[in-house]
Amino acid sequence: MHRAPASEPGYYNLPVGLRRVLISAYRRLRGHPPLKYWEEAEARQWWPRERLAEYQQQQLTEALRHASTHVPYYRERGLGDRLADYPVLTKLGMIEHFESLSTTNTDRRHSFEVATGGSTGEQVVVRVDFPEHASRLGVSWRGDCWGGIKPWDRGIALYGASHLGYESRERLFRPLLYLITNRLTLNCLQMSPQRAREVHAYLRRAKPVAILGYTSTLASFSCHILEQSLGRITCKKVTPTAEQLDARSEQLIRACFDAPLMQRYGCREVGDIAHQCEHGNWHLNADHVYLEVLKADGTISTTGRGRLLITKLHNRWQPLVRYDLGDMVTLGGEPCPCGRCLPTMSELHGRVQSMIYLEDGTTFSPQAPGLPALGKPVVEWQLIQDSATHCRYLVVPKPDFTAKHAEQMKTELAQWLDGKLDVTLEVVDEIAPLPSGKRPCVISALEAQHKAKYQPPAE
Repeated sequence: MHRAPASEPGYYNLPVGLRRVLISAYRRLRGHPPLKYWEEAEARQWWPRERLAEYQQQQLTEALRHASTHVPYYRERGLGDRLADYPVLTKLGMIEHFESLSTTNTDRRHSFEVATGGSTGEQVVVRVDFPEHASRLGVSWRGDCWGGIKPWDRGIALYGASHLGYESRERLFRPLLYLITNRLTLNCLQMSPQRAREVHAYLRRAKPVAILGYTSTLASFSCHILEQSLGRITCKKVTPTAEQLDARSEQLIRACFDAPLMQRYGCREVGDIAHQCEHGNWHLNADHVYLEVLKADGTISTTGRGRLLITKLHNRWQPLVRYDLGDMVTLGGEPCPCGRCLPTMSELHGRVQSMIYLEDGTTFSPQAPGLPALGKPVVEWQLIQDSATHCRYLVVPKPDFTAKHAEQMKTELAQWLDGKLDVTLEVVDEIAPLPSGKRPCVISALEAQHKAKYQPPAE
């Protein structure tokens, strides 16, 4: 085993055959077959379009029948297997009706809970059963393979915090899965020049085949690496995810990494929604989710531009039907030269998040303000950084929110920010959107100053 600094995970160099055996053993431990789901997902991407559409419709019908029979929220509304009859489910609706959206005929021991990081300002908890988890792994590994990455190849993720958001029981299993599948996570919630040097040295030592990270985290890391002239990092594939890849971030990441960029689009509520192939086109995981768009005129369609609505095909414990993720996309596009028959998405107008900035160049992930909200009676939140030393933490509470919760959140946020910002917590009735209609979770007065100082290198 290669030893790492105390703050970083160690890693094993194991033969591929042994890793496959360990993944199979993990399957028996958890009661679901991720390698089998991956192999089936690999085959489905080459199916004729008609066969894939038939499979998707069959899975959708089964999911709706289950929801209308065993999920109180849908059963009480007298819904059946016609998707057109189902209402749109918002994030606030998911929070409000959490228990009634859960099935009544699934063994609780065969599922676990996942909480979103709150990067949209609203923290959502979703119950996931094991077949759904295996399906998520299957389509995720399939997307990795498009960049030449196998499920057992070493991958390192640059995230805000590794296992936060998963209930304690699941946190015991996820490190085991990461160990078996050769996946490691580095805590990059804070990215200072010193932290960038540590991560750079670790990546050079561990030699990952694939690197995954929040777009903002990868861009901030790249800024510091280029500023310090530490040298490019080589791997097979770099995957920016969770946020939209703007032109500036793309230039910074390409300058730092000697590898192709292939984006991934998804969320904790549903897993991976789409992946970019080697031709740069977005392919939808139509065998994992059913996608529609809510257009500006209020109509719902499977093509065109609008707010993305997601229906899960495999999660029986807590089916999500027409779940409004809040992102704008354009569904539908030309067939891809890669030959895969998975439908395409022509545009993603999704999440663009601001970081939290300090004058010395240190940045904090937009995930940071959401961490104190985990497990607290909070509807939504927003952080407004008005100077290099102060921020306002706006919180929309639930009825059982108390002064003690407020003090805990204020203290925890100050700790996550290493005491480098004074925090004023304000309990508010609502958080108003910007004139554009968007409601960003972080607004920083230092963003323009930071971006002007840290520019991509000239080509």
